[in-house]
Amino acid sequence: DDGKRVYLVRVYSKTFSLKLQEMLGLKPGRKSHVVRLPKGFTVKELKSFIAGLIDGDGSVGSVYTGIKDGKYGPYRIPRIVFSSRSKGLVLDLASVLGDLGFRNIRIAYSGGVYRLILYSNHNMCLFIKEILPYMLHPDKIAGAMTWASSCCEVSG
Repeated sequence: DDGKRVYLVRVYSKTFSLKLQEMLGLKPGRKSHVVRLPKGFTVKELKSFIAGLIDGDGSVGSVYTGIKDGKYGPYRIPRIVFSSRSKGLVLDLASVLGDLGFRNIRIAYSGGVYRLILYSNHNMCLFIKEILPYMLHPDKIAGAMTWASSCCEVSG
């Protein structure tokens, strides 16, 4: 056991399984590396889908860095990360997040996993305002809420 958690979702309805495969453009078998963001979502559905991705394969919180505005720290900065083996899904997500107003979207690749990374107060405040209301994971909600008081945009 290498410490990785794997979740298996069984769908016992043939009709639902086929509809899900059609909607996501998937073929039976392993799918983690070929998943793409479905098309045709309303904005609300899209935000809910993104929240589900973060709930399942993301993290929301902060990291410490040594330099900020030319001064040495440590400084705590907000960070949102989504991880996937699917390059296409990460690229689709980056495009959609850019359309929603997120800035400086970074994509990293390591160990067979793509990571979409968002830093900055702007991105965290936008995340709290636009995506957080759709999230369900209590730890990830708590990670985002530690930044809520610094988000003047949230009150508007």
